[in-house]
Amino acid sequence: VEAIGLRTTRLIDRHGRTVFIPNGNIYVVVNLSKGVKRLELSFDLPWCDSVENMKAEILKMAGAAASAAKIDADPVSVHLDDFTPQQATFRISLRAPQGSYDADEGMMRERLVAALQAKGWLARGDTSQPKT
Repeated sequence: VEAIGLRTTRLIDRHGRTVFIPNGNIYVVVNLSKGVKRLELSFDLPWCDSVENMKAEILKMAGAAASAAKIDADPVSVHLDDFTPQQATFRISLRAPQGSYDADEGMMRERLVAALQAKGWLARGDTSQPKT
């Protein structure tokens, strides 16, 4: 939203275009960003499979960890942030309720480490734990 006037609301879309909406056409306004924080976890893993397979597996692990932490798993996403010939840096992003953010982050970390260890992608003595 760029401006709210008496008769119209002016928006800028993601392509930079200006859109005017008559205020009479606006019935409900919901602030989706209030009350939630973005939770992001980044971690390095050795290459164990193709990037597509690793991302799909990490997405399943993250979804299960989010469900266990009572976080809606629908907005979970996994991205490949960086890589070397030996390892890949993945980032998991999701939205968490603001009030329980610290507890959710801790539980997500614990569940992800356990899932990565169970898969054999993270050694039990490995110190490269997920980082924020």
